[in-house]
Amino acid sequence: MERGLERGRIEGMRVILRAKYGEFDDLVDLARRLSESDYDGNIGRIVAGVPLAELRF
Repeated sequence: MERGLERGRIEGMRVILRAKYGEFDDLVDLARRLSESDYDGNIGRIVAGVPLAELRF
């Protein structure tokens, strides 16, 4: 169950990132990293329009 939740969060993050910023090389890796720490906060940052470069750090 927990593994499924983790996959769902990564997939959701990937979808949101792609919708906001389009396709980019490290999309899946960034989605995974952002999902592992402060998921809700990172979703908020994406919706608020934080530049992609800032999300990478």
